[in-house]
Order: sequence, then structure tokens, then C-alpha cells
Amino acid sequence: MDTLYQAKQTPSYGGKINHLLSLRQLNLPVPNGLILSAEQVMTWLADCWPELASPRLDWDKWLKLDRKVVQDQLESQNLPAKWEAALENFIEDGKTYIVRSSALLEDQATTSFAGQYDSIADCQTMSSIVAGIKACILSLLKPQALAYWHRQEKSWQDFGLAILIQEQCQADYSGVYFTLNPESNQDQEMLIEYVAGAGEQLVSGRVNPERLSLAWYEPDLKLVVASGLSQALLARLHEQAMLISAHFGRPMDVEWCACGDQVYLVQARPMTTLPTRVSQGRWTTANFRDGGVAAQSCPNLMWSLYFDAWQESLSSFLEAIDLAPSGPMPDLMRRHHARPYWNLGVVKAAMQQIPGYIERDFDDELGVNKDYEGRGYRSQLSLSLLTRFIKVAWKTQSLTKKFMKAAPENLTNLQDNFKQLESEIASLSYETPLEQVETLWRQVILDCYRKTEQTYFWQAYINTVQLSMQKTRLLRWLSQDQFFQLIADLGNISHTQPLEEMLALASMIRNRPLIKEDWAQQTVSGLVELAQQEGHRDDFKALADFMVKFGHHSRRELDLREPSYMEEPEQIIALIQRLVIDNAYYDKAQKSLVRQHKNQGLPSGLTGCQSRKIKKIANSLRHLLWWREEFKDCSTHAYHLIRQVSLALGRAYLKQGYLEQVEDIFYLTKWDLLAFMNDKDRSIDLQQLVNQDCHYCQSYDKCQALGDLTEGNFQPLPQGSREAYLSGMPASSGQVTGRVRLILDLADIASIQPGEILVTAYTDTGWSYVFGILGGLITETGGVLCHASIVARECGIPALVCVQEATKRLKTGMLVTLDAEKGKIHLHED
Repeated sequence: MDTLYQAKQTPSYGGKINHLLSLRQLNLPVPNGLILSAEQVMTWLADCWPELASPRLDWDKWLKLDRKVVQDQLESQNLPAKWEAALENFIEDGKTYIVRSSALLEDQATTSFAGQYDSIADCQTMSSIVAGIKACILSLLKPQALAYWHRQEKSWQDFGLAILIQEQCQADYSGVYFTLNPESNQDQEMLIEYVAGAGEQLVSGRVNPERLSLAWYEPDLKLVVASGLSQALLARLHEQAMLISAHFGRPMDVEWCACGDQVYLVQARPMTTLPTRVSQGRWTTANFRDGGVAAQSCPNLMWSLYFDAWQESLSSFLEAIDLAPSGPMPDLMRRHHARPYWNLGVVKAAMQQIPGYIERDFDDELGVNKDYEGRGYRSQLSLSLLTRFIKVAWKTQSLTKKFMKAAPENLTNLQDNFKQLESEIASLSYETPLEQVETLWRQVILDCYRKTEQTYFWQAYINTVQLSMQKTRLLRWLSQDQFFQLIADLGNISHTQPLEEMLALASMIRNRPLIKEDWAQQTVSGLVELAQQEGHRDDFKALADFMVKFGHHSRRELDLREPSYMEEPEQIIALIQRLVIDNAYYDKAQKSLVRQHKNQGLPSGLTGCQSRKIKKIANSLRHLLWWREEFKDCSTHAYHLIRQVSLALGRAYLKQGYLEQVEDIFYLTKWDLLAFMNDKDRSIDLQQLVNQDCHYCQSYDKCQALGDLTEGNFQPLPQGSREAYLSGMPASSGQVTGRVRLILDLADIASIQPGEILVTAYTDTGWSYVFGILGGLITETGGVLCHASIVARECGIPALVCVQEATKRLKTGMLVTLDAEKGKIHLHED
């Protein structure tokens, strides 16, 4: 039996104890304690009550247990002699102890089990501690605790709890602090609640606590009115909260007690229910999660670039089609939990003025969470609105025609600019004058990026409006499945081209025995070294050509911290190597690129006029979708250039002593950098700004960010979790039965086997090459127009998006049938 000061984390200690061990790793003060692991506790409990040795619980039986019978059975048993000996060695005369339960799944990110199990305080003798241990174990079998466990649908293997016999502080003050203020929902503000004396008064609700809030960064403690708490104590609480938030990477609530100015931490757990209320508006990350920018913490540079591009492009687009709100344009983006959210309220208000707008269709296309039944708001044609509708429709059609006419020239100009800037960035060196590096950085940011992202965003906005107007017309004659087939197989889209070229390179290698031998026998690092030594070889020349064309891609294309394939070719070489040596992988990828042309004939019974109208609308939508992917690739290329020139700027600032690390540059906003460049005295403390944003991003890095923020009470419609199937939104037609491959970490993407059904929270454009070997795709986010849906349709694989709790209910190896036509995933007994 180990103490808190000796032990290392293990699942058998349960959530409460493991979190205390994490606090110890941070050198934070935690009262010492003796640990009984869940394995030890459950073994003893099974000896006392043999039925518990069963491989699974009979819930009906245990829910009806007579608590008195169980209690008598446990109290009649002696603790193991080893336990009693360890307790004798640990406890000291004159000290008070608290016996605490620590369930295996307690204090987790999504399950708290708060208040389900007992802790026994004020134990001062051996007999009281023994009684406390038995009482804690007995609480595992409380009817309400068993019922809670049953509702969580957890497995029998996770049923159990550990015990902690911990030194109990005689506190002057006790309380809890929340690293995210749940009352104000300010995500850079902490809330402290406290009472005089022991914390039991606060936990039980017998006393109303004192409350105060502190800003995360540079709080002025002199202005804080805190009854009874000294500034030194407040400073310690604040410092601890900042360490804990960054360490756990999600909002936490932490119980503490204070003796004088010394603070002891007694519990830390994730905040499982995060507030969604904000002061104004409705905001969402829909279509930002699938694209990657809101899939993880978004540092300052990326955030500021996206904010300006979105604000400028969406404002100008709404004004161009006469849908801008009256008065000054509000902010169209905000950052919360270190993720960007866009102003859904403003966009929906504009869309409601478009002929044919149906709220559910709009939400489906972008993956917006719904809190309504039926089809939601529908724009109804009336005499009073007719003139308005005609004006908006005419402006939209005119703008679309003009924009699409200029698309080829815009694409050529952007690509030519990329080549020129790549050459200039490559010429930078350690000796390049700082002013020259800053000038090139400004050119990339203020000119190249601005034009590229404006073009891409406008294309995306046009597609959204046109789809809203045209899809309703098509669905008069087509089923949804037929609609998907009409807008699939666009042909030669930018994000399938890398897979096509990798397959061509793999085919060449497979047909050259001597070259193939190298690819079959060498490690990936060995192939990288060989490519450097023998770059004249046909395979390595083709690889170099591939990097010129597609090296600007990466695994996370909207995270500037992520190296591109050009910087780290190992990722691409590993994939090509697998295509060379794995026949099943190669064959599945080849088949995915065979143009499907399936069932693209129109339904019978249509008139000639109707058929022509359908074909015209469908071809127009296909054209728009194809161009969106082209400009999306341009956007990706621009971010690659931003990363390269920002790294050059980071090296220059490191040389001057302005930054401590090169990649610190990504934690500065574009506005701060421009201000610094214009400051002749260079008086802005860049490193302080870096440290704050780095801490902010770390504090929410592991947090499953909320999809919606609203000034009202937003409650997404739930999906039943006990059904034998899951429901989602069809994004690519077809049906497939296969094994699940659950991917929660991008690093595991190489584990996917040919024909498996990929289940993930979201995808990224950098995943495109994997789609070729999939049997199907299931995501928790996304929409009909998201990148994953488009590429899935191109590869001819069934796909469902917006499947609630897919990553919780579906596990690797499970056999499922994905029916994209009906929008259901059937779970098979295997």
C-alpha cells in the first residue's frame, strides 16, 4: 500500500486519487494519505460477498438489495491483516483523518459520480478509520449509486472504487475555485467560493459562501474585496488555478482548505457541464470543427487572421447581396474556450430573406446543432416580401455569375503569387536583415492571404446561398439520395489529386523490382536518407515533384503549429510505402478513384422540361462545389506560406531577443505583430503576450468545446442512447457493413485498415488521402457541404455526419451497418 507521496497514477486508484497525484506532480500542497486500490477493495468485497465475483452485475438483483443485510455482512468481516498493519504504520496520534472513496470513473471529463459515494470525516482512532473504510465500501452498493451507474451504461470492468485514508486539515477557511467562471462564462476568469471553517458546510449547502472572481491575467488583488482572505492567500489560489488549468487542459473545479496563508488542495475534477450562455447573440463552431480551425485550441496568430478574413469577407458579401443588418456591422466572430465561433444569429437573419430558405436544410448543410422539431423557419413568399425576394435573388444570381466568370483568372493569379512568394521565403536566411523579413511577412499577410481567403470565403458563401435556393427546387423531383448522386463524382477535385499521384508513384515502384525492394525493406527514415543521397532516381524525382505540388498540405491544415508534408515528408513516404507493400490497401485505394457514375439517371415520369431544369441546376451546383475545393486548396497553400514566413520572423525575433522560442510567434496576434513592427522603440513585451496566449490555449486544449453559445437557454435535441442504432445526417449515399475503426488522435490514422468504417469526431482536409481505403465514414460534426462529405462522395463511400455520441458508443472492431440513405447505423451483436 502506497501513500500519496509515493504512488504513481494507475486506473485502479480511481479518478479522485489520480487527480490528487497529478496535483502532487505539479508540486502543489496535498495532504498525505494511504491508498487502498480498487483491485484490493473489490477483492476483499468479493470475499465478503461471493456473488460480486460474477463477471457481470445482475442490476435488477443489486438494485433490490436490502441495504441492512449488506451492511451487516460487511461489518461482520475483519479487514485483511496487511491493511491493518499498513494503517498502524501510517496513522499518528493526535492527527485527524478523513476516509474518502475514489470510484474508478469518478471525476472524469464526462462523468463525475459526484455525491454518489461516501467519505467519512473526523476519524481519530484505528476503529473509526476501519469503520470509515467499511462505510465507503458500502456506499458503492447504495441503491441510488447503483442506479446512477446503470444509467451511465458503463461496463462491469469499471465498477469499483479505491479508498484514500487522508490527513484532515483543521481549516480556517475552506472552499472551491472554478478555473472557468460558471456564473459569467468568462473563459479567462476564475470564481472562488469559500466559507469559514470546514468545507462540509459549503458542500452540504448549510452556509451561503462568499464569492469573488479574479481575472486570469494580471489581476489587481488590491481591488478585490475578500472577507477574511489575505492578499497572500488570494495570490496562492490564483497561482494554483493557473497551473492546474494549463496542466489538465480543461475547466476544473478544485476544493481547497487554508490554514493561515497555507493552502492545501483536497480534490480536483473536470467541470462536466460547461455554461453556454453569453451576453448577446447566437454563436457556433459549426463548419469550423470539421475544417480544423475549431478542432483544437486556436492560438492568437491563427485566430486573428481568421477573425479579420471572416469579418471582412462576410460583411462585404452580405452587403453585396443586400442582406447586411441595419446599423453598424456587429462582430461576426469571437473566441471562446480558445476556439473561434461565428455569428450564427446574424447569418440566419440574412438567410431568412432568401427565397426557398429552410432552417433545417441550412443547419444540415453546415452541421449546426438544432433545438427545434420539424423543418424550423421557412421563408414564405408573400406580396409584401415579393419585391424583396426578387431583389435578393437577382443580386445573388448576378454576383454568382460575375464571381464564377472570374474564377479561372483568380485561381491563376493566386497560384502565380504563391510561386513567387515561395521563392522569396526560401531565400531568407539567418543573416537576412530584420526589416526585410518583416516586409515579406506583411506582404504575405496583408496582400496574399487577404486576397486568397476573401476569394475562398466568398466561394463558400455563394455555395451556401445557392444551395439553399436550388436544393429545395431539386427535391420537388428527387429523393435526397438521388440529390447526393447528382452532386457527387465532380471529377479531379483538388483534394483527391494527392492520392491519385501517390497511387501513380506506388504503381511505378511496384513495377520496378529493384526500386520496390528498397521500399519494401527500408524503414521510413531510411527512405528519407536514401532520397537525399540518390535524388536522381525516378522514384525520388517523382516524390520531389509530388512535394512541389502537394507539400503545402499537412495533417492539420488550419493549425499553423503543424509542420507541412514538405517539412516532414515521412508521413507521405510512409503512406506510399504502404501502398507499395500492402496489396489490399493498394487495391482499395485504386477502386475508390474509379469514377462511380452510379444511378445518375433521372427518375422516370419527368417531363422533358423538368429533366432539362434538373440537369441545369445540378450542373450549376456541381460547378460551384468543384470551385470551392479549388479555392480551399489555395487557402491551404496560403496558410503554408504564412507558417513558413512566420517561422522566419520567429527566428529573426529570437535572434534579437524579442522571443524565447521560434514557434512563440504563433501565439501573437497579427495586430500585436503589426503594432510591434511600427513601434520604433520596440517597447511591446511580446514574450508576455506569448506566455498568456500559450497558457490560454493549453487551458482548453483537451476540452471538448461547446458547439453553441447563446444568450438564451439552448438545449440541443437529444438522441436516444439505448437504441440498437445511431442516427445521423446523410452526406454521401450508399450502404456498407464493416468493422469500426475509432480514431480519436490523429497520430493513430495509420492504423486504419482497408474497408473499415472510420468513426471520428471530425476530419481535416489533411486526411483526404485516407478516404480512398475506407469502407465508410461516420463523424460527430460536419454537414452536407463540409470537406469530408465532398471527398466521401468523390470516393464513393457512404457517409453520415452529425452522429451524436458516435465516438462514445462505437468502438474499434464493432460490426455495424452504415445506411446512408436512411441515416442510420445499425449495431450488430458480434
